[in-house]
Amino acid sequence: MAKPKNSTHYAPADAPATSDPMEVDETQDTTGDDTPDVVVDDSLVGPDGKSVVPTKTMTTSTSIGYGKKLEKPLTYSWTKKLWKNWEQVIEHGETYTPKELTAIKIAKDNANARSEAYNAALVAAGIEKPNAANDPQFALKEMYNTIIARKNADGTQKFTHEQARARAAAATGDEWAD
Repeated sequence: MAKPKNSTHYAPADAPATSDPMEVDETQDTTGDDTPDVVVDDSLVGPDGKSVVPTKTMTTSTSIGYGKKLEKPLTYSWTKKLWKNWEQVIEHGETYTPKELTAIKIAKDNANARSEAYNAALVAAGIEKPNAANDPQFALKEMYNTIIARKNADGTQKFTHEQARARAAAATGDEWAD
């Protein structure tokens, strides 16, 4: 059986008293977003006496690594913490120092200012952001991405790279530039 794309790890609220509070229950995320599928029992306490922080395992795959096409897609997973509130973050000692907060704010402001200046420079130079209406290659790539994302019921790829390229070209009526 295929592993669910997104699974929520938690200790069930109706688990027996002898159950491990970190017991894992995997459930399929059908919402398409990354919100938890379950409500975590606030009364659960870990062995360290702190509240249990639920986690969600996210899984995805890529066909490109370090800018190069991979022979076969690489699937990888990571686990993220689903903090209930700031108090829980504090309880677990995962807060930022004022120096770290200042660095985060400076980096965010710098990225925003640079992005705004970049966009303004492109507009001033008369460079239009590509979209399906003004760039046939953009439309072709968008169609390819839609086709290649399709999966069979068992989670396997529905179309090969070559099939998706051919279908995208047929659907848009455009040829690939590369």
